[in-house]
Amino acid sequence: MASRAIQAGVLTVLFEYFKDVDTVMYPLPQNPFCIISIGDEEEETNPREDSKTTPVWFETRTLNVNNETKFSVEVYHLDGECKFIGSGEGDLTRVRAQGWDREQQL
Repeated sequence: MASRAIQAGVLTVLFEYFKDVDTVMYPLPQNPFCIISIGDEEEETNPREDSKTTPVWFETRTLNVNNETKFSVEVYHLDGECKFIGSGEGDLTRVRAQGWDREQQL
């Protein structure tokens, strides 16, 4: 069985929401934002000012993808300085195989 070559392209990512932000380490109100990285490409969302424990963005970002198979997302709280909240990693395998992936929860 021959393997299919991974082709370069453009990936559009929709940031929907972040669930259950730790209010002990990061007291309310919060101004969280996300940074997505794929290879050398990086994009960030706008901070959600005065958000509660489930900030909602509904923002899209577009990144160039070469031969990467993974992406990472980091979440920060903006309070005069950027404070790290958390991170996650996603898999581009399904996107490459089907051309889309509706939902990846990190």
